[in-house]
Amino acid sequence: MNIGRLETIRRLNVRQDLPPQASEDTIFNGALFDVATLGDITVPRFHFAGLLSAYTEEEIAIRITEYGRETARRNRDAVYSVGCLPQGTPVCKLYITLLTREVNRSGYWCLVQRTIFMRKENPFVSTDFIAPSTVVALKGVKAPDSTFYRRPVDLGPPEPVARHK
Repeated sequence: MNIGRLETIRRLNVRQDLPPQASEDTIFNGALFDVATLGDITVPRFHFAGLLSAYTEEEIAIRITEYGRETARRNRDAVYSVGCLPQGTPVCKLYITLLTREVNRSGYWCLVQRTIFMRKENPFVSTDFIAPSTVVALKGVKAPDSTFYRRPVDLGPPEPVARHK
């Protein structure tokens, strides 16, 4: 059952030229088949002038961090945390991890991890996992800190064995 989904996600990730992942990582686009249960987030246009390779590693880290902060500001009601890869990460692997607490279309709080890839002019966003809770969202009330989220079992390893080098 999960094998077909995993293969579809792997093919999408290869077509999108996403960076290889360690086998213990959460697969990019892992929640592809469940993403319709969520609303949208606001992702700013990638505003770097020119290619990232024109910048020093320090400038890249600063700009990626600024982009992460701007993304968090635009989604402030939902954002739980924003993570950027450390300085010295190869340009081809630059991305931001965005963890949000969102209300799904059924009205329950969910913990959602997305990855925003920064290698192109327009950012590409993958939805990596959606962990629902049993807590009903109340209008105007943030998710309680004590909310327990049921993360689904991962589909499998992110990369086919043949792609590891």
